Amino acid sequence: MKHRNHWPLLLSNNSRLRHPPLLASGHRMAERLKTLSKNSRICGRRTTNASCGEIDGRMDKSLGEMTEVLIRQYHFLSARVFELWVNGVSQGHLTGIRVPDYDGPITDVSSNDVICNGGINPYHQPVSKTVIPVPAGAQVTAEFHHTLNGADSSDSSDPIDGSHKGPVIAYLAKVNDATSLSVTGLKWFKIYQDGLSGGVWAVDKLIQNKGKVSFTIPSCIAPGDYLLRVELIALHGAQSYPGAQLYMECAQLRITGGGSTSPNTVSFPGAYSGSDPGIKINIYQSLTGYTIPGPAVFSCSGGGSAPDSPATTAQTTSVPSPTTAPSGTVAQWGQCGGINYTGPTGCVAPYTCKVINEYYLIIMGIRHLSDQSLRKGNTPGHPEIA
Repeated sequence: MKHRNHWPLLLSNNSRLRHPPLLASGHRMAERLKTLSKNSRICGRRTTNASCGEIDGRMDKSLGEMTEVLIRQYHFLSARVFELWVNGVSQGHLTGIRVPDYDGPITDVSSNDVICNGGINPYHQPVSKTVIPVPAGAQVTAEFHHTLNGADSSDSSDPIDGSHKGPVIAYLAKVNDATSLSVTGLKWFKIYQDGLSGGVWAVDKLIQNKGKVSFTIPSCIAPGDYLLRVELIALHGAQSYPGAQLYMECAQLRITGGGSTSPNTVSFPGAYSGSDPGIKINIYQSLTGYTIPGPAVFSCSGGGSAPDSPATTAQTTSVPSPTTAPSGTVAQWGQCGGINYTGPTGCVAPYTCKVINEYYLIIMGIRHLSDQSLRKGNTPGHPEIA
């Protein structure tokens, strides 16, 4: 009897993992799976069909439990906004920001989760009721980190893992009450974006700045309550859709001063499409440009924050040859098989196509992990825990 391992994935043989919670639970689960798999292989010789069915059921249950471990305990080496600074003054850790407990990505750009998160990734409780006062024209700094504890010098993935290349974007939406948790139907305008410039991604700059990114609140917008939506889009798995990983948090602002300008707005969901070139892109090729998704940045005289580079940047990025896929092959992190998959199945050297289980669609954000990776404590490009 064969188990239903439907989801082959591409990964390096040099995978490494550093997350103790996953290691502990992963090792236990892997040993159970190893035993069940061994028993299953003798089906037809020493066991009855009923026994095989029982083994298969237990195998599926263990796979499901392992998936739960992955979903709850594996942080996607990504980042969340935990702190805002206004004109250089910290507003406090977790203050005035709706922060999820879990840093899982949003991959469906048509989902309401792309607005302010908090659906599939529930907010940390209690949700802050603070509304941060911000003068129009002020500089606001968003500070990203990997875990709820904030900055951690011992975590090499803080503020975010370096593989998560992509843009950083900020939006505002005017609201009647910044503490209201109802966010559907809001109208957003973009006040900042940074993508790829001179071969350097916005995420690279974020890491260099220890998780901080700064932008200016437009000086001409009307005073009142606003939600600030700060977003990071990780493109390391964006060769196909859904693959880009969106991470966003919303902060509660009360803008004072200002003017009466009404910017053109967009809606979430709706501002992005799965076919947008900034959402579906292979960053492991030499890029001649990158188009940041969404509308143009709003600006007004004396305010607004234009990007460091245009939305479309004509820059070339040098990448190692193993990550560039020749015709008919799949680059690192790409899908190379599975149910209803019709794309290429060959892998660019030195990578191999690995089989995960039928729960792959659920754990899409960690699709580079295999059962072997879990047993050994491995994840791509990182030192193994002793």
